Amino acid sequence: MSSQHIVVQERHRLLVYYAMDYIEEHLNEKLTLQKVAELVSYSPFHFHRLFKAVTGENLNDYVKRTRLERSLTKIILHHGQSLSEIAVDCGFSSIGDFSRSFKSYFGRNASEFREGNLQNRKICEIDRKITERYFDTNYYNNSNPDGTVRIEVKRSLKVFVKQLPSYSVIYDRCIGRTDSFSDQERIRQAFERVSIWAKLNPNAIYQSMNIGIPYHFPLRGDQVHWRYDACRTIPANLDDTLGMGSRQLAGGTYGVIQLEKHPNLFDFIMDIFFYEWLPESGFVFDDNRTLLELFSVSDVRNAVYVDCCIPIIKRG
Repeated sequence: MSSQHIVVQERHRLLVYYAMDYIEEHLNEKLTLQKVAELVSYSPFHFHRLFKAVTGENLNDYVKRTRLERSLTKIILHHGQSLSEIAVDCGFSSIGDFSRSFKSYFGRNASEFREGNLQNRKICEIDRKITERYFDTNYYNNSNPDGTVRIEVKRSLKVFVKQLPSYSVIYDRCIGRTDSFSDQERIRQAFERVSIWAKLNPNAIYQSMNIGIPYHFPLRGDQVHWRYDACRTIPANLDDTLGMGSRQLAGGTYGVIQLEKHPNLFDFIMDIFFYEWLPESGFVFDDNRTLLELFSVSDVRNAVYVDCCIPIIKRG
């Protein structure tokens, strides 16, 4: 395979990534193969082949699946939003189209899913070591009906509400889950690739930071396609034409939890955050922005903790 052919293939991959990002930012709009192909200056026929080669899906299936996954997040977290409003926000032409598509994909009606999710949620017990690290615990006295006193315990997740800036980043993307070990190795290699890019661009290294974007939203479990973006911050005016994807990550208000890098901890802490902390916080989840993992070290292999940042906005 010639070096020229490799460059061309890499360029195709980056154009597909750009199209994926555009689709996710414009889900409530009409997204046809013709329109998306025009964005990257390809014919619909050629772009259709490229998109499927990179993602494993054709474009129409990808758009529909992404809309359904976004709707699932809204159904789980935005209880005050009607199914009709969710259908419109996620780009479905009608509530009928949304309802049929949702049941076909997830195997249950959207209304049944919402009701079942509220009734069947369980938060498991955690050991004392984890409790002390991630929760503030208060003890207080309460009276029994017979006049005796009992000690009650109230715990609350340690969450810091912070304003984060907008970040300009380069990124490498991992698509499709294999297994937990392989996923972690692919993520490590992706961070290595963006690190190598930064070393070739001395102006990009100063105060740069590694950021991960886990698209596997924990509350949706295995019902979504896995994806992870390994990002590195760069100056906003840096020329990034050396073969890496680039994008802008939105700033704003985030709920931040310093999380130990433990494979079984992330989903559990997210359950507590969304089902216990968030409803009492005065905030709601902002599904127009992505979850971020901020690493405090330049080599993610050496990271012991990661700042997990969940986008939130004031409840209206």
